[in-house]
Amino acid sequence: MSNVRLIVGLHFSLPPCFKESEAEELYRQSVFPLIELLLRFPKFKVTLYFSGNLMAWLKKRHPESLLQLRTCCSKHKQIEFLSNGYYEPPLQLISRRSCAYQIEKHFTAVRDSVGKGIRPKGFWLNDGNWETSFPSILSAMGFLYTFIDDSVIRACGFSPKDMFDVFVTEEQGHSLHLFPIIESLSSPFCKVPVNGYVDNLSRLSSTCHDDTVTVFKNGFSLNAADYEWMARFIGLCGDASLFFAHPGNVIKKAKDLKLVYIPDSVGDECAGRMFFDGQWRNYDLFSRQFDSTDCKTLFRRGAFRNFLIKYRESAHLYHRIRYIEAYLKTLPKVEQKQCADVLAEGQTAYPMRKADDAGVFDAAARQKSYTALISIEKVLKKNAAVREIDFDNDGLTEIFHYGPTLLALFHRKGASIRELDYLPSSFNYVNTFCDYDENCEFSRFLRRGAACFQDFFILSEDYGKVDRVLEPSAFQYDLSDFSYESESINEAKRVLRFALSLPDNIEMSKDYLLKRNDVTVEYRFDSTGNQNLSRYFGTELNLSFSDCSLCSAEVFESQDLHPLDQTHRFSRPKSLKLNDGANDTTLTLSFFGAPCDVFMMPIYAETDVFGERRSLYQHVSVKIVWELDLKAESSCFFGVALNIVRSVARG
Repeated sequence: MSNVRLIVGLHFSLPPCFKESEAEELYRQSVFPLIELLLRFPKFKVTLYFSGNLMAWLKKRHPESLLQLRTCCSKHKQIEFLSNGYYEPPLQLISRRSCAYQIEKHFTAVRDSVGKGIRPKGFWLNDGNWETSFPSILSAMGFLYTFIDDSVIRACGFSPKDMFDVFVTEEQGHSLHLFPIIESLSSPFCKVPVNGYVDNLSRLSSTCHDDTVTVFKNGFSLNAADYEWMARFIGLCGDASLFFAHPGNVIKKAKDLKLVYIPDSVGDECAGRMFFDGQWRNYDLFSRQFDSTDCKTLFRRGAFRNFLIKYRESAHLYHRIRYIEAYLKTLPKVEQKQCADVLAEGQTAYPMRKADDAGVFDAAARQKSYTALISIEKVLKKNAAVREIDFDNDGLTEIFHYGPTLLALFHRKGASIRELDYLPSSFNYVNTFCDYDENCEFSRFLRRGAACFQDFFILSEDYGKVDRVLEPSAFQYDLSDFSYESESINEAKRVLRFALSLPDNIEMSKDYLLKRNDVTVEYRFDSTGNQNLSRYFGTELNLSFSDCSLCSAEVFESQDLHPLDQTHRFSRPKSLKLNDGANDTTLTLSFFGAPCDVFMMPIYAETDVFGERRSLYQHVSVKIVWELDLKAESSCFFGVALNIVRSVARG
């Protein structure tokens, strides 16, 4: 009779922007019953992963739980801890140096929380994502093993029976052990009659081959009833000669390991979100139709980097991280160490991908990463400057403006602002979202790309039909994807000039004037033809607020407050104040050169969050429309000034 070694694993991760009440509920539902189970059954062995922010929260709110876990580790050797980067970063998108820092920080957190002698030898992969560089990255950090979905290994040509073995993979001579997570046994764990589940495992012991069964669950998906199921399961395993084991001990005794080379892939939760051109619907259909069969493995494909293609918000955040990392390398080591932890906090993978949770659709999580990256700009205290760089590798040179209080990134497409950071509050006011149609082509948005100062034209007769809401479908010419010419940069006066040739013999120039707290945009139109033109010209400011329910708009003339979570139209205002209550900041829009209309509406994006369709707030769209009455061979100009300033002094 063979031995059946059971590896039971649980992973616990809190998202970056968790609420205290939600964390407390998850603790009472999942973590506290786990500790009770371990204390109740000293012979039960479990493999655990706690994210860095969860351990920090437990240390702050429930230090007694960490003391109990320490007892389980030191006295009964019940727990083998796994590690990751402290803030769960995408290892393939950050530098090796950042990887090492984050992993070392997580090592330290585990040691400080559950015992000085604890140093994890296993690694937990975010969302099951895999890249061929991982063996060299992880083995260099001292890791011996990790876990991977059995479907990924089966897709490499192995049979379902092989999933009860331990595998090894390598890259450039760096080896790493792999434990397949057996989906057909993990899904029903805690969910089917316990006697039948144990009988199913007992059949393995009748073979002549020693088997390793790896079962992993999301710890926060379990409740008190599930842990009671596990208690009955533990009691029955002793009678059925099923033994609990830790991966580290299995590796020591493992013989005849199977070698496997795995292509880049992501786990099942993320895999469907990698597809474009309507394939997500096909993936979802086949996943349900061929559940737990070989056919399902055909659709688990992709690489984490494809999120950078599908979601431009992921790409911008990645390029921002890469830009900061490159700049830090040029600084003295003292300054690099000063910024290391702040940078690590901004490198979390959560807002850069989409799975069953909100992911990149979570505006608060994206903002938290930006806040960390902007804080580094404050620490570095760079002198005011204007720098040109191909920030996003699209072949067009972008322009960075560094001011005492404002940092702005200008893109030649649309001559728009893709990032506008207010340094006193470390807040990116262009943390916006395109609102993707997840069932269609990856390049299609439900609305156009969301940046600041994106220009458009409307025909005169169409404008008369506009009521409160000005939709992009009303635009005759959408200039947001036009590549403007960068005519001049006056670094001394902080003036940027862009130009664009338009239909109907119109030449347009767009000047940005940058001051301490101000961004002023002035438009000039020159007619080179011999006909009179009547158009409506507009620009759209997409502005991010952490909570629009705490924000309001105030018209200078009336001083009436209008909540930003509602749609408004303002006719010919001279100025408009947007009160950001969350940041104690006021954004003032001042209009000059010609009367204008202002359309304001909150923008939401719909996505599935754990099976429920939700509408998530993203930002506020402010569209400003001027009447362009251009005579033959004449000129006109108008514009808007955006001022950002703290409304409440802080100590």
